[in-house]
Amino acid sequence: MKNNKLYKYNELLDFYTELTSEKEKLAKIILNLLPKNRDKYLDVGSGNGQLMSFLINEFNYIEAIESNKMFSKRLKLITNNITWGKIEEINLYKKFDFILASHVLGYISNELKPQVLKKIYEVMNKNGVLVFVYNSIKSDIFKILDIVNKNTLNKSNYSKTIINSSLWKEKNTSPFIVFEVKFPIQCTSESCIRNIINFLAFKDINKADNKCEILNDTSEQFIENSNLWTINVIHEFLVVSHDLNIIERIRNKYSQSVLSIKQYDI
Repeated sequence: MKNNKLYKYNELLDFYTELTSEKEKLAKIILNLLPKNRDKYLDVGSGNGQLMSFLINEFNYIEAIESNKMFSKRLKLITNNITWGKIEEINLYKKFDFILASHVLGYISNELKPQVLKKIYEVMNKNGVLVFVYNSIKSDIFKILDIVNKNTLNKSNYSKTIINSSLWKEKNTSPFIVFEVKFPIQCTSESCIRNIINFLAFKDINKADNKCEILNDTSEQFIENSNLWTINVIHEFLVVSHDLNIIERIRNKYSQSVLSIKQYDI
């Protein structure tokens, strides 16, 4: 059953990435968040490696962490330095200049998030950059799921979990900045919107509790009641760095182009 879910997830992921330019858009933003020193890059939850592929030429060494071995063939085209397993269950030893965890936090229970954050933070070099990317609660996907499948959505507020983590209350911990970017996805047909809804739902329903299910025909209710063929997916970027110049650079660059921006000096 687990393998069936993984196959279905991979199938929907391929459809979603072919239909949208989301990974390319994410990569363009992430390229603006990189540190000056670009020796080692750690990618946590690499998936099929598509996002990594836009960043590989920026670093001398790349290491990937991924729990889904069905992505093995694709990831090995990018790097041979792959650790298979869940981030909460493996040990990290090297220090990295750049660490990316894109759409990973939702797969980790709230109880384990502080432990995982601390583990990742501790392997960031002094002037490095750590970036978390995740779907904002403001994304249309949350509204869609409320319509088609009430009471099934895990609406964890990742920002609050991170901000309230004891890690960020420690002295001398890095400041961090949070900003949001909206990616409209234009659908051209009913099957297109259904597949996108199914992927986003599969990806975001109760991930940490391992209760992901495809919406299937329940998406019909949304399609029948919607006059909109554009789904707005909003991503939050949480950037951590010891280098205050990087935080300031990001604040200046994105202050006019994002939905909201906050800086927290802990």
